[in-house]
Amino acid sequence: MFCPFAVQQIIPESRTQGRITPTTLIFHEAVSSADSLRDYWNSPGVELESHFYIGKTGVIYQFVDTEVRADANVDANGFAISVETWDDSNRDPLLAWNPAMLAAAKRLAAWCADVHDIPAREPAAWNSGGIGGHNWFAVRWAGGARQCPGVSRSAQIRKDIIPYVASGGGWGNTTTEDDMAGFTQDQINNLMSAVGEIRAALKETAKAPAVPGHPAETVHDIVQRNGDEIRALVQAAHDSLHQLTTAVQAYAVTAHDDLAQRIGDVETGAVSETQLDAAVQRATQNGGPLADVVRKGERIAIVDGDSPQPQ
Repeated sequence: MFCPFAVQQIIPESRTQGRITPTTLIFHEAVSSADSLRDYWNSPGVELESHFYIGKTGVIYQFVDTEVRADANVDANGFAISVETWDDSNRDPLLAWNPAMLAAAKRLAAWCADVHDIPAREPAAWNSGGIGGHNWFAVRWAGGARQCPGVSRSAQIRKDIIPYVASGGGWGNTTTEDDMAGFTQDQINNLMSAVGEIRAALKETAKAPAVPGHPAETVHDIVQRNGDEIRALVQAAHDSLHQLTTAVQAYAVTAHDDLAQRIGDVETGAVSETQLDAAVQRATQNGGPLADVVRKGERIAIVDGDSPQPQ
């Protein structure tokens, strides 16, 4: 399965490794400051991979289909979904996930539990199913003693993530008023207004005539999901305006490349680069909080998580 709100960066192992039925979700620390782990997983000599990576700003990247084996959990590889997380290459066991990352982890855990029926509990045994951290069963899950994911992150799994999933927390939106405490109400209103303007402008691009192999409704669906995903990014990146702009920039650059693969060559006429540029310009022509992020030449686009294509 492909997570509909994750940036799809599918690696070859997603097509070549065996199928699994997930019963367990395991969180890791990546010991990395990278925005994404795709290049690392694709590096010569690297024989491991994870299903997901949560970056510093809460952006979620997916590398492997959740029903395909990813080799990050030793004996649990045959039934576990693995989630690496940014830590700025810091092995401090007391380093906790920041608010944006924790919100993303809760949302991803809720999605995994929902679509794969993973129990919202701490596993009683290494193979009993549930949500946990890499070193919770050191030999079976980690191949020996490790500190991953760390004391503070393990506590967040137990005190935040598992209770959130167990209480029926959804994966459409994990943001709360407390999460947004770093913003003034005017800033929140302006940000959400800007998201609405971008969504409305991009909807206009769906009005292009259909072309063979690219029905108009497919473009329309893509644009609709785009609005939801930008809104989710804005809500998740709540701990600082700097994190907000970083997340939107990363999303804009990555999603443009992915969109091209999902709908084919943009020059087919289904949606053109000129249309996307015009939509972005209309959405930001009056300035606003995203005007400095969405510059001319950048495109906001949705990753069609239901039918991803390899990078």
